[in-house]
Order: sequence, then structure tokens, then C-alpha cells
Amino acid sequence: MLDVSLDKLFRLLTAGIFFASCHLSGCSDDAASDTDPELSLEEKITAIGNAGTDKLRYEGLVELEPDVEQDSLLFAEWEELTLFIDKWTNGRDKYWQPGDQEMAAEGGYLADFFVENAWPGDNEFPADVRKASPLYPLWCFYRGRMLIWYAVEMGFLTEVYFEEGVELLEKARVAFPDNPVLPMYLGELVDWALPLDTPNNAPAWAQHQRELLAKLVSIIDYWVTERQAVDGQFGGGWGDDVEVWRRWTPVLLAFQNEAAFKEEVRFTDRVYKFHAAFANAYLEEPVPNLNADLLYSMLTGDFGDASYLPLNALRWQTEPTDFAALVESHSPSHLNAQVYHFGTSAREMGVEMFILDPAQYVWRLECDNQTQMSGAFDSTETSTFSFSLPSKKVCYLGVEQAP
Repeated sequence: MLDVSLDKLFRLLTAGIFFASCHLSGCSDDAASDTDPELSLEEKITAIGNAGTDKLRYEGLVELEPDVEQDSLLFAEWEELTLFIDKWTNGRDKYWQPGDQEMAAEGGYLADFFVENAWPGDNEFPADVRKASPLYPLWCFYRGRMLIWYAVEMGFLTEVYFEEGVELLEKARVAFPDNPVLPMYLGELVDWALPLDTPNNAPAWAQHQRELLAKLVSIIDYWVTERQAVDGQFGGGWGDDVEVWRRWTPVLLAFQNEAAFKEEVRFTDRVYKFHAAFANAYLEEPVPNLNADLLYSMLTGDFGDASYLPLNALRWQTEPTDFAALVESHSPSHLNAQVYHFGTSAREMGVEMFILDPAQYVWRLECDNQTQMSGAFDSTETSTFSFSLPSKKVCYLGVEQAP
């Protein structure tokens, strides 16, 4: 009995190593690989289900064709499920269509193939898979996610959609205990740790702000590089690729960020609605969410809602990395702000002022109670001045009308 258990454990570990090596570094054709034990279909599917991304899962599923082609019923299930996961995973690269969609809100490549077919209790989409089929856990994984995202987007019969979606994902979790996506759907907080060196003198607000900005920039970069089509769509349809202000304002309006500004940035808000519409409304434990309004206000001094009328006092002419700012007060005649640079050398940067009255102004940068730099400028519609921000020092930036 012990030998059988060890053998099964070895085969499962081998499945994971085989799958990762084939898709991350390429499969080897050397003689050593010929001596590896042949994996069963179930073990290969387990490795696929535990993979880290949908792309890896799709590629692994495609490679199963020789394993299923001799069984006509299993092959039909594999074929339908592979097509669904292909559209789920490769929408932009293979299924995106330019121009207007028939459905303004959900006609983009991310959802148009299932938005009219996602109904609770109707197992016809994705095409039904037998519960005894080795592909059933994968079917549960994708149908469960589809139902939850549909309810998050539509707000229609949410309890019914969520109940079935979570039930299916719990079945998938039994089969794929190492899948990195499932814990997020099942109410478990997944740590997103960043390797950030934190100086001892960095204020707590600066540390938290830096981490939030780093994560927000990472999300923006992902959607711009991995999701955005050449005409600016992000995959949610022109109605749902909504104005970016909801969550991206801390980067779009507060900084000179090339990745965000060079694109026709629109965004599908389902990424952020997941917390409020599903995690905090259905799951037992509340899930923290990004307060973009607070972050934006700290950086710009704008006390209003940028979604309606941005009135930011300034824009920091630098990238939103390893930098933090807290606008303490401002008016048409002055500015007081704390700034902190986490980098290892001085940062050359600037400030673009937006709401100062026409007049002559003086500015000063103080660090460790010593004036580092100062200057003067005449305010027009917008006014800009530049300075060198020292590394790892709590600094104060002041602007006021010249005497």
C-alpha cells in the first residue's frame, strides 16, 4: 500500500515538472526523457488544471489530442472545451474584430462568445461534459468563472449565478489544489508581495502609496500590453471599455506616465467590480479593494471626483515608481507637499502647476530642515519648474506668491 502511494505521488510530481518544463523552457528529446514514466491522462489533466495561467492550460489541453482521439465521446468533449478555452484565452490574438459590435456593452472579444449563453442551471455552455469524464474538473473551472463574471457584470440573479459558480469552483479546487486562481474566487486572500526595499525613515503613508502605485502600474501595463487591441479596445465592448478615470486616475492625472498616456486608454471595470459585486457581497470575509480616489487626492490635492471634473492642482513630471507625494494644502496662491524618493540616487523631476493665479511665485525644496533647491517662475495657464529630489530623505516642497 505504501509503495502504491509513493508511486502515485511521484507520478503527480512528475506531471507538474513535465508540464512546466515543456511550456516554459521547451521539451527535451534526449534519451533521458524516454525513460520517464508515461503519465496517465488524469495526471496530465491535473498538471494542466494546476498551471499558473490560462495560456498554459490551453496549450496543455491542445497537447492532449493524441490521448483522447481514440475515444469518440471523450474527443468530442475535449474538442468543445478546447474551443471555449481558446476563445477565453486567445480572444485578442485570434477573435478580435475591429469596428463596432452588435452589443455595445458586452460585444468585445472577452465576453461576446458567452454573454448570451451564460445561464445558471443550463449546462449546455460550455458544452456539457459528463461528470465521470476526466475533463469534468476543467469544465467546472471555466464554467464557474464564467457564471461569476457574468453576474458581476450584469447584476442579474446574482445569488443564483454565484451559488452555482462557487459550487463548480469548489469541485475544481478538489481536483486542482495548486491552481493559483481558485483561492481568489473562494474567499482566500492571495498575497501579492513586492520586493521593495524600505528605508527606515520612509513615512508610513509613503510606503503604502509606493506599493499601491507599483501594483496599479503593473495592472495598467498588463491591460495595455496584453489586452488592448490596435483600435484601443480592451475587450469589453465600446460600452464597457469605459473611461479610465475610475481606477487609473492616480497614474493618468498625477504623473507623466508614458505607458498610460500613449494609448487610447479605455478600461473594462469588471476587474475592480469583482471585489464589490462578488467578493464583498457574496463571500463571508470582506476583501480589501483599491481606494483610487484617496490615492489620487493624496497625489494631486484634488478633493473632488476626477470621474466628473478633474481639478488636480498639479502633475508630477516623473514616472510613478519609487516615488510618493502627499499634498497637504493648496490654493490658487500656494502649495505645500511632502515628497519622498525611494531610489538610490537623486531623481531629476518637475512639477506642472494647474490652478495658480497669474502672478510671480517662488518655490523651495527642503530636506532634513535644509533648503536643497529654490527658484522662481511666472504663473500662466500652466507653470512648470524642475528640481533634483534627493534619495531617501523626507522633503517638503513649498510654492507661494513672491513678496
